[in-house]
Amino acid sequence: HFRFLRALRPLLLFDAYYLSGLRRIMRDIFYSLIPIVDMLVLVFFFLTIFALFGYLLFSSMPDDQYFQSFKSSFVQMFVLMTTSNHPDIMTVQYDHKSWSPIFFDVFLLIGLYLLLNLFLAVVYGTFGDHEKSKFKKLHLHKRASLIKAFSLIVKEQDGVMKYEQFQTLMKYFKPRMNQLEALCCFKVLDKSGSGAVRLHEFLDLFLFCDMRWAHIRKGREQGRWYDMAGCPVILSKCGKVVGRIVEHNYFKFLVAFVLVLNLTALLFQAIYTTDPVGQSARFDSVDNLFLALYSLELALKVFGLGPTQFFRDFWNWFDTAIVILSLIGRIADDSLASFVFFRPLRLIRLFALRKRYRDILFTMWVVMPRMGHMLMLLANIYYFFAIIGMEVFAGRITKGVFENETDTYYNYLTSYYNGEKTGRYHNINFDNILRSYRETFGIVHISQ
Repeated sequence: HFRFLRALRPLLLFDAYYLSGLRRIMRDIFYSLIPIVDMLVLVFFFLTIFALFGYLLFSSMPDDQYFQSFKSSFVQMFVLMTTSNHPDIMTVQYDHKSWSPIFFDVFLLIGLYLLLNLFLAVVYGTFGDHEKSKFKKLHLHKRASLIKAFSLIVKEQDGVMKYEQFQTLMKYFKPRMNQLEALCCFKVLDKSGSGAVRLHEFLDLFLFCDMRWAHIRKGREQGRWYDMAGCPVILSKCGKVVGRIVEHNYFKFLVAFVLVLNLTALLFQAIYTTDPVGQSARFDSVDNLFLALYSLELALKVFGLGPTQFFRDFWNWFDTAIVILSLIGRIADDSLASFVFFRPLRLIRLFALRKRYRDILFTMWVVMPRMGHMLMLLANIYYFFAIIGMEVFAGRITKGVFENETDTYYNYLTSYYNGEKTGRYHNINFDNILRSYRETFGIVHISQ
């Protein structure tokens, strides 16, 4: 028997309280389906016409295996639109009909370069238009609610909201906001500096109420450990000197130079060493030298900047984690050889030396959490088809299935493996959830 209902289990996630973003994405997709379906109909109509042409033109060729039936013709033309069977599908026709390249070129120009790009544009435009319409309605709804709240709080003869009234509102609207944050928000809204907020200023409340406020100390070195009372004079002077050194541009250039040398050493090791994990004594010494330099850099930064300011920077956290993992791998030696693979991660710091690269990496870091609901939706779709694949194809693809086949690619594999029947087609199966997931993912990306 088949248990297809297992594939519907991910639908239970859509009812979860903390997955409102997932429900929003699904709702937006359903609202955008009508123009998407229209484009799908156009694409399949185009495929049907060219599949029919291909069947009528090339089915009479005895050595052709792509257009022997309309079903085969349709499937092969669909695959050709993804270029996965290019140029195999057209090599036979080249031998018999000199004009056949025109047929395939016209198909690729219209289907691949026009219709697929147009389809993506329609999907993006429809989804974007729906998002704009939704946010426009949300903005008007927020504006109407702010006007209503202002009219209920402020007396008509006053026309302005004072800080006491604003603070009372924030206690109910943002209960976790402390008094300092409420004061900062009020100051930002009070653009005129009159000590009160008018209606046109109050309408910007949603823009500033979720901002995070940080206390910035005046002076570059104020608040560091060597400025505290009771700190010895010698340590205080040394700390100030080291702090100036690690904040100087020459120190940053020196660190970048060490990183480039480390990259050169790793590339030399990868090219001229047959065993990258089991290091020779010479490469061990070089790696220990770089590890000592990175450890010295961290020690100087912690001493010169102070632990508080040092760990405010994300890249300092990253450097500390990589150095600690490298030290653990070096101390453990062969028992934790996998820590060797943390060494190339040090080179990511090269991107932190240029502001443009830092902005790109920071943008990726910000976008990743917001993509969580979309990735969860894709995982659910893959799970749905992976379960169906297990129910239909599990146990049907075994090692001996392809031994007697005349498949061109299989013959290529057997010839590649010295003529032995050692093809690896049987590993592409749906016997368990992990392999089924992998094959579903591969089919989506047209790699099978």
